[in-house]
Amino acid sequence: MLTQQLGEALKAERERQGLTQKCIAQRMECSQSLVQNIEYHNRDFRLSTIERYANALHVSLKVIVSRSR
Repeated sequence: MLTQQLGEALKAERERQGLTQKCIAQRMECSQSLVQNIEYHNRDFRLSTIERYANALHVSLKVIVSRSR
């Protein structure tokens, strides 16, 4: 459940910043479908992948975790 909450918090922050999934994917150097899968919890991801997403938002993982509770 925590990964689902993290995905939701990452999506909310992305939308708050007015960024698209494509923009995040470019910053992460990955596919847009990976970003979508993270946001919609289509599978489990490594913590390092979640951290890369947070870094692409220029937000610490600690902030994302605190928002996911």
